[in-house]
Amino acid sequence: PLYLNLRQKKIVAFVAKEGPVKVGDIARVFPSVSIHTIKKDMLYLRQQNLVEVHGVLKGTLYTSKQ
Repeated sequence: PLYLNLRQKKIVAFVAKEGPVKVGDIARVFPSVSIHTIKKDMLYLRQQNLVEVHGVLKGTLYTSKQ
């Protein structure tokens, strides 16, 4: 079963609404969340097939698969 916490649900909604985003874009919208936590969340969301990854390293963009 898929389990998302509230922070992850907000990130998925943000990615779906804003289109291709970088980790830095997410960090600006959620300033109380560390970059490390956002990166871990994005990895989890990618593994759950909720977001798609385009590019590598600092050029990585995330889009919604929904």
